[in-house]
Amino acid sequence: MLATLAASLSPALIMKSGAVLGTGVVAEMGAAVAAPRQQATRSGDAVKVPQLNIGEMLFPVYSKAPEGGGFWPGVVLVHDEWGLSHDFIRMADALAAQGFAVFAPEINGGKIARDADKARELGVLMDRETAAARVAALVEYVKSESVVGDHRVAIVGLGAGGEVAWQAAMRSPEASGLVVAGAAPVTDTEALRRIACPILALFGGQDAASPAGKVKAFETAAGAANRTLEVKVYEEAGRSFMTEGTPAFNASASGDAWSLIVSFLQARL
Repeated sequence: MLATLAASLSPALIMKSGAVLGTGVVAEMGAAVAAPRQQATRSGDAVKVPQLNIGEMLFPVYSKAPEGGGFWPGVVLVHDEWGLSHDFIRMADALAAQGFAVFAPEINGGKIARDADKARELGVLMDRETAAARVAALVEYVKSESVVGDHRVAIVGLGAGGEVAWQAAMRSPEASGLVVAGAAPVTDTEALRRIACPILALFGGQDAASPAGKVKAFETAAGAANRTLEVKVYEEAGRSFMTEGTPAFNASASGDAWSLIVSFLQARL
């Protein structure tokens, strides 16, 4: 998932429970933050995380802040159709190690895919409307958290989570940045006008959901909507190319994308 992450990070994820990031969110705070593994194996079990109550919604949210206390920019990190697995938690922890307070909602009904067929099925069955409502509500919640410095929050979504992130950003006018990686682009100008923040969009050239013509249409629509936009296409990568332990994982594209994401978040938050 994160091929270029600093070699100093531990190869094993060590967690302690009970640290509190803010009212209603209990974080699994780590004694060490792991660089995600690169071998093609899948951590099939769902991660048990606390439930967060926002308004009338109750859903699981994994949260992680950098070591040592302080105030940090917030990131709502949205998993793909493979689910909120241990592999994805490694990405959340690695992002926290880069200086962000990370909040990762569960949007797949607690289901984890163990192969590509199941991932495709879960992607089709995902209730994107409900998931987008959760993400948008979480953005507003995170903005008020004491751990989040200057109350600036970005949304980062992968695969189906990226498609949810598009919708959530349209509902979250105060989001300070949007990153979508390995997901289908939005080509409707009016829809893109509802996204008020800068956008970083990263596509896999082999992803059937984001062919070159559709990516070009997205860039044209974003220009017409006067959006601040950065785009990169990884020609040899497919869908969810940053998701470690899956057939689509592409170490080279993932490493470069990781660097772009961190730089984008640092600049926008």
